[in-house]
Amino acid sequence: SKVERAQKHMESAQALYQKGDLESAKIEFNNALSSEPDKVDALFGLAVILEEEKKWPQYYNFLRRIIELQPQHVEAQLRFANLNLASGKIDETIKIADELMISAMEDARVWTLKANIAVRIDDKQGAKDFLNKALSIDANDAEALLLLSNIYMAEGQFEKVLETLDVGINHSTQGTELSQSAFFYAMKIRALNEI
Repeated sequence: SKVERAQKHMESAQALYQKGDLESAKIEFNNALSSEPDKVDALFGLAVILEEEKKWPQYYNFLRRIIELQPQHVEAQLRFANLNLASGKIDETIKIADELMISAMEDARVWTLKANIAVRIDDKQGAKDFLNKALSIDANDAEALLLLSNIYMAEGQFEKVLETLDVGINHSTQGTELSQSAFFYAMKIRALNEI
């Protein structure tokens, strides 16, 4: 059946993606879509690859299509919101964030998104409140820790910067996030130089 064929292509695509073979994974995701044109998982798989390839217009269109098909797709909504925020579409980002507050209020990334919006509109206290909520949900949320560190840095609260970065360093050195760990260390060195 078409559904079974699409599922086999999806399994193959995911295995190829895990191996880092993006071109073959794209072919398999597209094969899944030829069997099931509105298969959200295949569209999302392609969107992730497009993001890695930095093909922003296509990435944007795929995310928009996923959200049309499955409005409660939290991962696609978060990515779409962050892409809108990066391109300066604050009103669109606020709308998506408000929708996410209804559907995914317990996801730390939603609160971090709200904090990023607050920073953009120069509401540092609001941003800190949102980040503290994010960190109460996931104390190791790297994006929240980095954004909070940057806010503290801008305010000259270097002890708080160091304290926040240490949480990120301790978490990132326990896992495989070496680039994250390096970034936390670089921020810490910057903060130490400011003291």
